[in-house]
Amino acid sequence: MALGAAFATAAAVLTQQVQDRGAFGIRRGTDTLVVDRFNRTADTLLGSVRVKGQPRIDYLVLLGPNESVRSLTIGVFAAGSAANAQPLQRVRVAIVGDTAVVETAAGVQRVPTRAGAVPSFNNALAISELFTRRARRSGGVADIPYFSISGGVTLEVQVRPISADSMSVTIAQQLERLRIDPSGRILGGVIVGANFEFFRLGPEAANGLTVSLRDSAVAPKTDYSAPAGAPYRAEEVRVASGSITLGGTLTIPVNGGGPLPAVVTITGSGQQDRDEYIPYAGGIRLFRAVADTLSRRGIAVLRLDDRGIGASGGTGAGATSADFANDIRAAIAFLRARKDIDPERIGIVGHSEGAAIAPMIAATDPRLKAIVAMAGPGEPGIEISMAQNKYIVDTDTTLKPAQRDSILRAARTSLDPAKQTDPWIKSWMSYDPAPIARQVKAPTLILQGATDRQVPADQAEKLAALIRAGGNRDVTVRVFPAVNHLFVNDANGDFRAYDKLPSNKVSPVVLGALADWLANRLTVAGSQGRSELLLDPSNAEWRKPAPAVSRLRFETTKGVFVLELHRDWGPIGADRVYNLARLGYYDETRLHRVRADIAHFGIHGDPPVNAVWSKAELPDDPPRSTNGRGTFALAFPARPHSRTTQIYINKTDNARSDPEAFTVLGTVVEGMAVVDSLYAGYGEESGGGMRQGKQGPLLAGGNAFMDRLYPRLDRILRVSVVSIR
Repeated sequence: MALGAAFATAAAVLTQQVQDRGAFGIRRGTDTLVVDRFNRTADTLLGSVRVKGQPRIDYLVLLGPNESVRSLTIGVFAAGSAANAQPLQRVRVAIVGDTAVVETAAGVQRVPTRAGAVPSFNNALAISELFTRRARRSGGVADIPYFSISGGVTLEVQVRPISADSMSVTIAQQLERLRIDPSGRILGGVIVGANFEFFRLGPEAANGLTVSLRDSAVAPKTDYSAPAGAPYRAEEVRVASGSITLGGTLTIPVNGGGPLPAVVTITGSGQQDRDEYIPYAGGIRLFRAVADTLSRRGIAVLRLDDRGIGASGGTGAGATSADFANDIRAAIAFLRARKDIDPERIGIVGHSEGAAIAPMIAATDPRLKAIVAMAGPGEPGIEISMAQNKYIVDTDTTLKPAQRDSILRAARTSLDPAKQTDPWIKSWMSYDPAPIARQVKAPTLILQGATDRQVPADQAEKLAALIRAGGNRDVTVRVFPAVNHLFVNDANGDFRAYDKLPSNKVSPVVLGALADWLANRLTVAGSQGRSELLLDPSNAEWRKPAPAVSRLRFETTKGVFVLELHRDWGPIGADRVYNLARLGYYDETRLHRVRADIAHFGIHGDPPVNAVWSKAELPDDPPRSTNGRGTFALAFPARPHSRTTQIYINKTDNARSDPEAFTVLGTVVEGMAVVDSLYAGYGEESGGGMRQGKQGPLLAGGNAFMDRLYPRLDRILRVSVVSIR
């Protein structure tokens, strides 16, 4: 059949000479359950299947030589809809060699099958006739592969002669005995062991049959170009990974100079396209949002279709996370070979299974500058799957406690890695992140939705603990309230209700946190290294305006406290505090002055940093001097316009400080008990005298001096911006 004819409408095809027409049915007793009306020409088979109580399914088959199938297109229609109505769903399957190319609205997937497979679906009886027709052509005996589009699996259909006018057909465990004519046409039959009968109706049964399907692309061609006005361009690329070629998009900032920093995204479980498209709420495209956000911040982003999806070759069948990790290693090598990418400023961003793959890569690639794990597991894969099962059981109010326990015991038994035959499932159920996580030395950001029901929120800190156990101190954890596994705002997070999500927008707070952190690690300022940035208070990075309200999370040796910073209370000071927190100034510093009424910090651990920042004095904001318990402000010597980096938190109501020109910038909104518990045994001895110029030894000696003389001081381990509005 000529290529152009492949795009003809079904109506046009019907103008050809009809070679066979009629209907097949299935009945039980006198009750007709299925009717499949059809028209067949030399190269086309049209049909419409109606099953009692179910939607109508129309189909269009393009036939090849010897009763083979070039393609099958089906449309699912609402019950009772008109013949020319728009389908609720379309699927197209083309058999190309030993691959079934499956197109849906979500994209294209390549599924391994066998050469010569017949794609079909339950109750498409006229398509089933191809098996008996082919067998009759080959003498009555045939073993024919059948690709089931409902499950994506290939089954073997065994056709055997019984007599001159009958055949047996075996599909899986189902045995059919069929009456046939000399050409292999089915005239009737039964399903052995069941009270179901096949029957055939004459040509008049197909009168009025209209099938308005086209054999044209079902999957919409996704536009991966940069949006209008974006400060980046999008380049379609191909990446070689062994014998497989992967297709993808590289977004490249246009005004960033060069060479540029870059990240590679890593999709979650199941074969995904480069956007990690999820067909809920109008379509969620997590990695498209990530690419857009990062490339607007000067970072190139490479995102790839998984094996067998979209523009990528190969197949995901039989592959495990280790194989997908090799694909990402190939992508990193591809970037390092490009002249417009800085090979020493490359990071990776993985989601779900991709967040399990990211540590695998980081453990073997010491050149990586950053990894981001979005909803990554901190426990073995079987425990993650069990947590999902437990959530389902626990939310089923019809179950009694004993039933819940029984179901979960059975689930654990069925998930046992030793019982798995599928390579990916076996690998996932036996996957333990601990040994690999301890080898990760690159700076790591762990992002987690608090309402994630697929990878529970407690996994974030568990994964962080594993990475820190290997000696990595640059590990930041961010958990976002009311954000689900897809990083969409969702107060409940139930994955069974994703189709009811009111929005497909990835949380801007999550994207902002991701971009801020990666910009610090990978952009020019970040690539200089923290030491270079910290030694240059004049760098523009330090002058970015703070959000209207932000929350700064301080992880200390006594626990976590959170400061809420209000820019309108004192914009000059708020900008300084926001950037010091955002860019890591307070990381690994000491809470050097703690008394019954205040906790004071802000002297850096590196003396040269103190030397430059002690001169970076700020103009004063208008005083806002209500020093109530839990408020904080920048401290200053006893002269105007002298604030730099040091902060004090009021542990009590300090009315005696109100007459002074302090500008309170915010309040402690979480962890005040942690602030109260900070070691206060040294009092003024370890850090007092800021106004009398007595902090010289601390400024000149840094952490080494403080640790030697005041070893019990509590420490700020790391600070992150956890909320912006």
